[in-house]
Amino acid sequence: MISTFSPCNVFLLGPLIAASLFSSYSSGFEWLFLVFICIMLVVLIVWIAVAYWVYKDAKKRNENAVLWLVIVLVASWLGLLLWFVLRPPIGGRKTTSLRYCPNCGREILFDANFCSYCGKKFDSYL
Repeated sequence: MISTFSPCNVFLLGPLIAASLFSSYSSGFEWLFLVFICIMLVVLIVWIAVAYWVYKDAKKRNENAVLWLVIVLVASWLGLLLWFVLRPPIGGRKTTSLRYCPNCGREILFDANFCSYCGKKFDSYL
């Protein structure tokens, strides 16, 4: 017997309670089919929630959210694993333009006002 009441307990035991009520009105194994249907419905709802989370996370990370939603829905757990492996940091992938300092020849940021290696100041961008 469950000693504490929580929504999680009711959510997990719901299909079993429904099956026990259904078994009193029928004979045979129809209740087993009902339990199977309830479990599949719960799995489908959870999977749709996971796909929606991937969609929202992809939008937050400036990725193609619709593409990742389709990948996760079609490829299932493999798509979710791919998202966790390939997702960029929040804000999208960092792209920095680099240029070479005319004084020392090292790479510096394109919009730098001076070279951080040799200290050469620039009047304008090269």
